Amino acid sequence: MWRSRLPAARTACTSPQLSKSTTITIPLDVLRGWMANRHLEALYISRPVSIAYLTGFFANPHERLMGLAITSHGATLVVPALERQNAVEHASGADVVAWRDGEDPYELVSRALGALAEIGVEKEHLTVHVAEVITTRTGISELVDVGGELSFPSLVQAGPNSALPHHEPSGATLAGGDLVLLDFGAAFGGYKADTTRMAVVGEPTAKQREIHRVVLEAHDAAIAAVKAGVTTGQVDAAAREVIDAAGYGEMFFHRVGHGIGLEGHEDPSLDPGSSTVLEPGMVFTIEPGIYVPGFGGVRIEDDVVVEESGCRVLTRADRSLKVV
Repeated sequence: MWRSRLPAARTACTSPQLSKSTTITIPLDVLRGWMANRHLEALYISRPVSIAYLTGFFANPHERLMGLAITSHGATLVVPALERQNAVEHASGADVVAWRDGEDPYELVSRALGALAEIGVEKEHLTVHVAEVITTRTGISELVDVGGELSFPSLVQAGPNSALPHHEPSGATLAGGDLVLLDFGAAFGGYKADTTRMAVVGEPTAKQREIHRVVLEAHDAAIAAVKAGVTTGQVDAAAREVIDAAGYGEMFFHRVGHGIGLEGHEDPSLDPGSSTVLEPGMVFTIEPGIYVPGFGGVRIEDDVVVEESGCRVLTRADRSLKVV
């Protein structure tokens, strides 16, 4: 019943603190174009944050059913009756239908989807029970996966700990000569930014300057490789070639970047050898790094948006090695 067809541009992203007045949504006509290119007749979106991304309406239905059915000719937002008024006021692009406790919400879902051969769903969020009910009542025989999800905390790492990319905060104090890695981001309208910059306590050593230079060159090589039609693996390779040539290949052990949106981490994932083809409008990080055990690490991270002939860098903070 399940089949995976990961989208080149995600339809599902998240932020638990969305502002209903400022949330930026993707037009459903754009989403329908994406569906047509992948021969999907309908989508059933069930994650509240994905519904917010598509309609501007965010609510936590708890144990009650809430879903967004999108077809080529319309969209229906099914909500519990206690959320109906909020949905009517804040959801755009979809007709709102509500169900009361004791009523059958799947009847509304079935009516909205109609009789189709396959639909796109968020497999990770959809329970087996819901999948069985939908397929039984509509005659749908195949559910195509169109979701994924990750998140991350802000990071401040110093000295040897900067060589540990996901090191948790500790009671360590800064000392002269320490590299300091700062991984942070802001949010606007629910959308996340993700930036990493480097500093050093006191005058940098020759080795610290060299590693920073190599990482910055790798970072810029990856950015130069970004354009529509290129694969995510090719972007990763552009950065990796620079670091390999400098003799630090074994010390760059993570992907070169990840998608960002309403979630801090989402598709596309720019892994070595990954084959996702970049499309205009995709937004992701470029963040190569070199991590020397016992010495320290350097990572430089910016956010970019794909354009037809290149990319636009969204983050503008100075990327130099700061002395503090």
